[in-house]
Amino acid sequence: MVAVAGKNGYLYGLSRDLNDVFFRTPVTRVENVDAPLTAEGTRFLPGTQGGTNWYGPSYSPPLNALFVPAIDWATTIKLAAPGSLKHDPPKPFIGSANGFGEQDPQDQRFGHVTAVDADSGQVIWKYDADTLMVAPVTPTAGGVLFTGDTKGNFLAFDAATGRVLLKRDLGDPIGGGISTYMLDGTQYVAVSGGMKNPIIQSDSGPAWVAIFALPGQPKL
Repeated sequence: MVAVAGKNGYLYGLSRDLNDVFFRTPVTRVENVDAPLTAEGTRFLPGTQGGTNWYGPSYSPPLNALFVPAIDWATTIKLAAPGSLKHDPPKPFIGSANGFGEQDPQDQRFGHVTAVDADSGQVIWKYDADTLMVAPVTPTAGGVLFTGDTKGNFLAFDAATGRVLLKRDLGDPIGGGISTYMLDGTQYVAVSGGMKNPIIQSDSGPAWVAIFALPGQPKL
C-alpha cells in the first residue's frame, strides 16, 4: 500500500498501482470546502496553510500504524472582480482579493498528530495541540514517537497509546527533522529547531540542533 496526506486534511491509503483508494481518514476539521467563493468572503477548513504540508506521514512496522502531523487553521478567501486582477511575474497568480486568504486569529489555530491503523484507516489515537504541528513525526522500534510544535515543545509519545512521555520547551519553533542514532552503545535523539516563517506566522532566533541521550543507558 501507499499512504499520503494532503493539504485537504485527509490521509489516504492507496493501492501500490494508485488505482484504488482503500480509505480516506480526516486528520483535521474539514468544513465548508465545497462552498463557492464570494466577494464577501468564504471561510473554510483546514485552510490554505492547513492540512499536511512539507512533512509527511510516517509508518511503524511493529504497530502497523501511520502517524500524521497536521495544521487545523481556517482561512477566509474573498473573490476579486476580473478587472482588478493583476499578474506580477514571477509572483504566483492567486486570483483572489486577499491573496492566500485571511487566517483565523492565532488563538483559533491548532495542530494534531493522528495515529491511524495502516490497514483499515481507523483512528487509533489523536493528540490535539494549541499550536501548529509542522515537524516530522519519527517512530522508533522501541515504541516511542518523537515530534515537536511551533511553540518550541519537543514531544515524545507512547506510539501505541498517544500518552505524552516527555514535553520539553526548547524555546524556538520546531519544524525540521528529528532523527535517532546510536553511538558507542548510547542511543541519541537529534532535534532541529529555529524557524522564522511568515506563512505560518512563526518567529525565531537562529536555527539550532539539540541532541538528547537516553538517561541511565549502559554503554555496550
